[in-house]
Amino acid sequence: MNDVVTLIFSKDRPLQLDLTLNTYKRFSIDKEYGEPIVLYTTSNNEFEKAYDNLKEEHPEVKFLRETIFKENVINTLSDSKYLMFVVDDCIFTDSFSLKDIIRELESNKKYLGFSLRLGKNTTYCYPLDIQNTIPYFSTLENSMISFDWSKHGQGDFYYPLEVSSSIYRVGDIKSIIKLFYFSNPNFLEHGLASSISLMLDKPFLLCYEKSRAFCNPVNLVQTVSSTAKRATRFSYSPKELLEKYKAGLRINSKNFEGFTPKGCHDECELYFIHKDNYGN
Repeated sequence: MNDVVTLIFSKDRPLQLDLTLNTYKRFSIDKEYGEPIVLYTTSNNEFEKAYDNLKEEHPEVKFLRETIFKENVINTLSDSKYLMFVVDDCIFTDSFSLKDIIRELESNKKYLGFSLRLGKNTTYCYPLDIQNTIPYFSTLENSMISFDWSKHGQGDFYYPLEVSSSIYRVGDIKSIIKLFYFSNPNFLEHGLASSISLMLDKPFLLCYEKSRAFCNPVNLVQTVSSTAKRATRFSYSPKELLEKYKAGLRINSKNFEGFTPKGCHDECELYFIHKDNYGN
């Protein structure tokens, strides 16, 4: 049994997924503790070929072609005690320890999970276009803090179940997702968020004082969520990014090292570098 499975959802974003995987490997200081699995789907053969290439560039990552999404998710979680949900526009920005996170979760059953996207810096809620209600924080070890997500408030701190960059107990998640139908990550998250009343016996959420990840909503690959449709500063089409990937370009992760987003989502320009020069 794996202690942690890192389940990464992806569709038609080989270039952004490459950035997610590179920053995950860069900042997860004990990444061998969590098995990374990409559950992906594509809309055409061009994207499929790009994912085949990604498999070669990231041989340490397990890639699973999506068939029946709900069954795929449940089967992926079957051999693990904890899971980390990630999406393919997620960018990791600073070091985090899965071992420390799991140790803290195991210390108190009232902790629902650990969010890598929340922190004292995340003052703005992008999906709702509002300022987050900032909760009272309790200070823990290893730059960690906790707060009560069940208190009344608006914004990201009161949306504790999400799929972009948070760690939960597999048992908790499986007890919820068996209750509703979902066919993609957005419907999965909606079902989790709608079932949060089942988790009121775990009213506390953990995070770092400064967030360690954020989502960069600069292109749209699905039509069931409005988050990416609001991109106003920077916008890239899936086709445009695919052509850059095929040309050997990659997103330069150095631009995001130590970056402090203002929220769980933050629109950022992408800078490209040829893969032969990556890491130089």
